[in-house]
Amino acid sequence: MKFRHHRAPRAAVTAVVIAVLPLFLPGRVASAQPAITSPLLRPAPAVPRMSPEEVLSRRWEIGHANHVRANVNGDIITQLDVRKRVSGDLPAIQRMSRTEAEFERHLQERVAYAVQSMTDDRILVQEFRSRGGSVPAVYVNAQMDDIVQVKYNGDRNAYLHVLRLQGISPLEARRQIEEELIIRNMRAEFHRAASEISPQRVADYYEAHKDKEFQRTEQMRFRQITLAQGAADSEDDVRARARLIVDELKKGAAFGDLARRHSRDDYRNEDGGAAHWRELGATSERIATALKALPDGGVTEPMDFTSPGGRTTLFLFQRVEYRPGGVAPLSEVREFLANKLSQLDQNAAIETQMEHLRRKYFVRYY
Repeated sequence: MKFRHHRAPRAAVTAVVIAVLPLFLPGRVASAQPAITSPLLRPAPAVPRMSPEEVLSRRWEIGHANHVRANVNGDIITQLDVRKRVSGDLPAIQRMSRTEAEFERHLQERVAYAVQSMTDDRILVQEFRSRGGSVPAVYVNAQMDDIVQVKYNGDRNAYLHVLRLQGISPLEARRQIEEELIIRNMRAEFHRAASEISPQRVADYYEAHKDKEFQRTEQMRFRQITLAQGAADSEDDVRARARLIVDELKKGAAFGDLARRHSRDDYRNEDGGAAHWRELGATSERIATALKALPDGGVTEPMDFTSPGGRTTLFLFQRVEYRPGGVAPLSEVREFLANKLSQLDQNAAIETQMEHLRRKYFVRYY
C-alpha cells in the first residue's frame, strides 16, 4: 500500500531507526552451523557482539521509550509503540540486507511504513467509534480464547504470565483485541468496494507485462536423499547404505518412501524428500548438470559431497519436473495474477477511503 498524505517527517523516522538499529545490525548473532551441510546452502558470516557504544545506545533508547512520535486526534503513538511494531520484521530485514547501509535503508522504510500504518489504525478506530459502532464482548472473548488455545496450548495462566512480563494488564489486552477487530472490520468494509477480477482483465494484464514480470530462469523440482556418517558409522556403512537404496530403487521402490526411511535432512518428511521449485542457476553446477541429463523420474547415482577431512556425506537426487527458461505461460500464473490484481484493487479501495479519513482527522508527527 502506498501512502501519499501525512507522511512521518524523515527526522522522526530516523530517530526511531537510531534507537533500534544498534541491536539488529545484519548478522549480529552468529548462528551455529548444522551438523549436516547441504551442498545447496551457503553459510552466513559471523560478526562480533554488541560494542560498549551500542550498549550505551540501548540505554538511551530505554530512557526515551515514551517519546511521542505521532498525535492522532489526541491519541498518542510513542517510540516504544513503533519499536514493538517493527521488531517482528527485523530478522527478515537482516536476511535481506548485505551491508549495514542497506540494512539501515530497509529499516527506515519499515519504520516509516509502521508509523503510517499505526496512524491509519488509530484513525480507523476513531472513525468506527464516531459512527456509534461497538464490538460485542462475545467476539472479544472468542478472540482471546483463540489466542490462549493456539499460542499457549489452552493455558490461560501462561497467557496472563506473558502479559505481566510485557507490562500489559488483562483489561489493556482486551482493549487491544477489540481495536484489532475494529480495524479488521473497517478494512473488510473497504475491501468490499473493490470489483471482481474478470478473466479478460487477467489476460490483458498478462499480455501487457509478460516480458517484464513473467520471465523466469531454468527451474527444477527434485527429491533428495542425504546419507551422512553418524558417530557410530564408518565410511563403509554409509556407502553400503547407498548401494542398498540403489538396489531397492531398481526393484521398484518409491524414492519418497526411501527418503523418509533413510534420509538425514530437513526434506525427508516433506513429501518424501521433495524440494520446491529451484532455479538451476542457484543450485550446485554439479547437481544441476546431473539432473538435466535425466528424464523426469530419473535418479542419479550416489554423489559424494564429503568435505576434505570430514565425515562421509552422499546424496541421491530424483528429477521430478523441469521448467525451461523464458516467459511463463498464462496457465501457470493465472491464479497468482488474479490474486495480485484483486489485492491491488483492494489496496486502492482502502487508500481511497483512507485519503478521505486522513483529511478528516488531526494528525501531527514529531
